[in-house]
Amino acid sequence: MFEVSSDFKSKDIGTNAEISFKSVGPGYVSLGAPNIRQDIQSIKFKVSQPFDNKKIMASVYYKLDKNNIAKLNPTTSTSTGLGFNLKINYKEFPFLIIDYRRIQFPMKELMAVRLLKINPMFFINDGY
Repeated sequence: MFEVSSDFKSKDIGTNAEISFKSVGPGYVSLGAPNIRQDIQSIKFKVSQPFDNKKIMASVYYKLDKNNIAKLNPTTSTSTGLGFNLKINYKEFPFLIIDYRRIQFPMKELMAVRLLKINPMFFINDGY
């Protein structure tokens, strides 16, 4: 298992960009975390931008997962995720968090028919 990641933080405008690549081989076993998925590769990308003296934060992310990297299984699947997040936090008003995530992954092939499952999720949270 290995992971390579990089962060970029701009002090001038506050932009934060992150990118990472992770690969776990088919025979990897961790005694500390035995539930880690094996034989996968993952790429993640995220950009965050604060506004109005960090009282508003907007971020966008993308994730791509592929399994069966070693080609030892008869089936291979790929899942993708895309989302955005908006946080608003002014002292005189309740905070507000708006989060949207869209995860898409192919289902097993049945009789030469390929199915695609898309899970859109939308959350709104508020409070003091």
